[in-house]
Amino acid sequence: MHLDKKRKEIITGLLFLGALVFAGLDSCLYSVRIDATSSGMFTISDVSRNLFKDITDQVRITYFFTSKLADTNPVYGQIEDILRAYADSSHGRIKLAVVDPVKENREREVEEYGIRQFPVGRQTSEEDLSLINNASSGILIQYLDRHRVIPRVQSTDTLEYDLSSFIRSLVSNRSKKIGYLVDAPEFDYQTFSNLVTKPLQGYMDFTEIHKDNDVPQTLDALVIFGGTGFTDFDLYPIDQYIMRGGRVIFSADPVKIINQPQIGIFGTSVENAPLFSLLKTYGVTVSPEVILEHPDLALQIGNGFRYNYCFNTYQDFVSKDNPITSRMRPITFFWASPLAISPPSGEKAETLVSTSHLAAAMKEMNGQGFRLDPATASLNYQRLASDHKQSYPLVAALSGIFPSSFKDKQIPTKEGVKKDWAKTEPASTPTRLIVIGDSEIFSPQYVSQVSPGNGGFLINCLDWLTNDEDLLSIRNRAAQDTLMAKIQDPDARKTAVTVIIIINLVALPILVIGIGVLSFLLRRRTKKSER
Repeated sequence: MHLDKKRKEIITGLLFLGALVFAGLDSCLYSVRIDATSSGMFTISDVSRNLFKDITDQVRITYFFTSKLADTNPVYGQIEDILRAYADSSHGRIKLAVVDPVKENREREVEEYGIRQFPVGRQTSEEDLSLINNASSGILIQYLDRHRVIPRVQSTDTLEYDLSSFIRSLVSNRSKKIGYLVDAPEFDYQTFSNLVTKPLQGYMDFTEIHKDNDVPQTLDALVIFGGTGFTDFDLYPIDQYIMRGGRVIFSADPVKIINQPQIGIFGTSVENAPLFSLLKTYGVTVSPEVILEHPDLALQIGNGFRYNYCFNTYQDFVSKDNPITSRMRPITFFWASPLAISPPSGEKAETLVSTSHLAAAMKEMNGQGFRLDPATASLNYQRLASDHKQSYPLVAALSGIFPSSFKDKQIPTKEGVKKDWAKTEPASTPTRLIVIGDSEIFSPQYVSQVSPGNGGFLINCLDWLTNDEDLLSIRNRAAQDTLMAKIQDPDARKTAVTVIIIINLVALPILVIGIGVLSFLLRRRTKKSER
């Protein structure tokens, strides 16, 4: 009997150990990931899973990661987790390797591929110096004899978007060709390159287009910065690029800003520029006014001034239906002008971004230009908003068949320049345009210093123009405002603040006092009954 009991205990113990072993093996082979984020940003999307089906040969992803970084920020662990989930979801089509370039003596390879190295932490000893000063967190993606590089990864926000975008371009062996045409004398080409063109190289390849040259029809999209200095001769090739299916972003306003420290900030009207006639033909009129936004949304500059001419716009004021803005981060506008949208037959138009309903618009005073000094911004807003305030469209998305601005007109000429323009296409094939009433919105000097979200907005616009809404849906899953400012409408925010104050300062104290009084009365009643 004693032996039977002991044998049962041994068998039970072996079975228990066996169950633990099988449970451990099962956890290695099968796992369940629970993503508690509202956007599902840590779950590999169906877009990526469908992309994996198009991969015929194995894709190799190498994450060059200095292991010492893991102790400095938890985001690096999240990056590795997403990479592993991405590879696991591919059913073997993607192979992942995590490599410490210092420990595995592959620092030269990191340099050759252009993985950016950066310092981190403090120097603790001569032995640790190379690890601190030459940290790496970059990704190499290889397919057949082709490769793409994400030089530096320090966030999970757009990681899946970047991976899927680069893999799609590798598998198709084609990058998007984006042209940009600049009519802004202070445009910082180096900053624009560092912020936009270099990180996207291989997925979107940017080429500068000069106004004296034709616009190549091989471009997938064209971005125009400014344009009020263009003549009809300059605009004709842009119009004909659109007529042949080209897709364009126009960022322009009819107020030229002049900032001189000794004089101040003022604007001059350029509303008669040929560019605005072109845009009006396409269905958008850019009004010769400057927007002043409610102080709660205005940028704060030196000495605590709220500069109403430069302001942020949030989820309260964008289209929730268009993938460009469905989960857009805050973007900043600078001396913007309002749009009037009236698309001709054959076009579809949508307002993507608007001001709040408390914005005002300032017109030029008696042909004397616009005084835009910070000291007068608040006074001008109060004066104009007291009489009339409303929501103004700032960004329009247009799609369909566009009429040519040069239909039934002679082809423009320029003395001393000969162009082989035989005929004018009177109407476009189906295409897309975006018009923004702000020539500074993508200005590199402002984007780098004030509003990094504007660069992401540009990429969103380009993805929409080039029919990559599926990739855009991945990018926008992580694009949300993380500031503690959920309600951006000034009136709604004041109402919410009032309710919160009443609840915290009035309702809750009354509730606590009421509970205390009720408890006191119940205790006194209990004592009386006991007597």
